[in-house]
Amino acid sequence: MGFITKIDSLDKKFDPNLHQAMMEIENNDLDEGVVVQEIQTGYMMHDRLLRPAMVGVSKKPQKATEVESEKELKSDNQDSEKETKN
Repeated sequence: MGFITKIDSLDKKFDPNLHQAMMEIENNDLDEGVVVQEIQTGYMMHDRLLRPAMVGVSKKPQKATEVESEKELKSDNQDSEKETKN
């Protein structure tokens, strides 16, 4: 008979062959692409995937400087639009 095993996901690198990413979770302490939450356990039978593990994956938070620069770009574009109208 088949030997069914659970997929060990937590604190492992995200593998699209074993995991289904359900969400991204911002985390400064970990590298991007590390499984930080398991929503539903996945299962293997020998080398065959029965069900992928549904997981939450770490990502780096968006830097405040990037957000500010985007706001500056938008305000610059608005200012240039006003100048062209006048």
